[in-house]
Amino acid sequence: NGDFIAYNVLTGNREPNTVVEGSQKFSLDLGRIIGFPDILFRANSRQEFRGQEPTLGYILRPDIQDTSVSRSNIYSRMEMIFSSNRRILTWIENHRSLNGLDPRGNDLNQNNEVGLDLDQTLSKTFSIRNKGKLSSRSIESTVSSLRDRDVKGWWNELQLQFRLNNSMDLDFSVVGGSDAGKQQGKPFSGSAYGMILQGQLFFNKTGRFQTGIHLIRAQEKNDLGYIPPEALNGYPVGTSFRTNTRLQYFVNRSVSMVFTLNTINDDRYSNFITFQGEVRAHF
Repeated sequence: NGDFIAYNVLTGNREPNTVVEGSQKFSLDLGRIIGFPDILFRANSRQEFRGQEPTLGYILRPDIQDTSVSRSNIYSRMEMIFSSNRRILTWIENHRSLNGLDPRGNDLNQNNEVGLDLDQTLSKTFSIRNKGKLSSRSIESTVSSLRDRDVKGWWNELQLQFRLNNSMDLDFSVVGGSDAGKQQGKPFSGSAYGMILQGQLFFNKTGRFQTGIHLIRAQEKNDLGYIPPEALNGYPVGTSFRTNTRLQYFVNRSVSMVFTLNTINDDRYSNFITFQGEVRAHF
């Protein structure tokens, strides 16, 4: 919950590892081809493997029981963007991560997500945006079965965007979702709903002021006091009230100041406040 410094202390015998890293990007703009609609396809993927046996099977789908793998990360995302009088974005995202650095055992995280983002401009000062997603997440661990959990559900945000003038923006969102799954061998089912208010004020070439207020109510249908942190977009059971404020001011072309204030009041943190101030100089 704040800045910290972590040190790794190596113990035991060193074992030689093979490191395999890769990344790929693909883009196809059909709008540049005569007769095709304005559709853009994009895809990117990343791979990271650190282990003793760099075969294709070990790299793509390592087993959680395999002690020869130190780290494995496989990430892929595909997007399709349609642009006309409205903007439509749809995506598919997959992420599989195996952490074998803990001498007590391995952790395997798997995330899958499908989403749709609609953005419709109605006038110069008003637009509507709706962003929804279906997701499934699972965590397995050989360290302790208490870490095992899986979550499936959906989350949606309906946002009204107001551009009041050249120096002020205001966004109002209605959010909600539902998740179900298992944690520590017990089933859970939860839902959440609430609102988010965000504003942005630009000073005349000297800085900007941003603030946001989140008020979310989450409940668990089986009267459990807690749910996995991956559920309901990270909001715990009960009422969550969060604020975030950021002020950036340019003293001149070389010196600027940034102040950030965040507050959280929910079932996990009671009146938790963080403040950070920076003075930046560019020469």
